Amino acid sequence: MRINYLELSNYRRFEHIELELPDGIIGIVGNNGAGKSTLVESIAWALFGNQKDIVRAGKDSVRKHDARAGEPTVAKLEFSYAGDEYVVTREMSGKALTIDASLVINGQPVATGANEVSDLIEKKLGMDYKSFFI
Repeated sequence: MRINYLELSNYRRFEHIELELPDGIIGIVGNNGAGKSTLVESIAWALFGNQKDIVRAGKDSVRKHDARAGEPTVAKLEFSYAGDEYVVTREMSGKALTIDASLVINGQPVATGANEVSDLIEKKLGMDYKSFFI
């Protein structure tokens, strides 16, 4: 799996961030509390959704604490795997923090809905969220 791009909106400490990741080994460095772990967890959230090891203290902990009402929490991840190009977008919105997701492979929509996308990602990658963190 090669991660090409990550975009976050209202995700934990990040109001908005867009990262284009170059080829090769990437190091993430910074002070404690800068958001290093949050970046890795956001990738897991985009792929696998609201698993307890990802959201820590519940799905409301994923949403930036001072995000304006009506603004969704969004993670968009673009990556390559086994010769295919993937775009997965996961969004949490509304007072009930409803989760939705979509998965596009090679420009073709293949799944919508939080559970459907998570299940297909697990099947395609051959790993669940626990394996991802290992």
